[in-house]
Amino acid sequence: MYWLDFDLLRSLALARPQWSFAFVGPVGRLADVDKIRLPNVHLLGRKPYEDVPAYVKGFDVCLNPYLMDETAANCSPLKLYEYLASGRPVVSTDMPEARKFQDVVGIGETHAEILARLEEALGSEATSPAAVARRLAAALPHSWDHRFANTEQVLEGLA
Repeated sequence: MYWLDFDLLRSLALARPQWSFAFVGPVGRLADVDKIRLPNVHLLGRKPYEDVPAYVKGFDVCLNPYLMDETAANCSPLKLYEYLASGRPVVSTDMPEARKFQDVVGIGETHAEILARLEEALGSEATSPAAVARRLAAALPHSWDHRFANTEQVLEGLA
């Protein structure tokens, strides 16, 4: 969790104490979780990978709160694809990989912008069947089945 923006998470949790923020994943020595030890923040710890979809199903909004640094500028977070494939609304810090999905992911640079995107994601438009379908369609080309089929096609072209 060292790549998470703990200042952002603290700001969000303090701004909306009536909301619950739940995080699934390991809490290690590189994670500055003391900043987010608040009554409305729940650190659920590491869970078996096969159990994660059940947790995501319970989320109202999926948050991708990367710390904006060199890592975020050069990574492709798997969780972003998984969130889109869940159909749930997704909000992310302004990282290059998230910008590829800017038509289906709420993106913000500042704490206030992220909070505004979260509020929008809780609205009826973001949870409409059409919005869910757009997120699922955006995730489809990034599924393992789709990637395997593309790789197979390339390899067949080389034969």
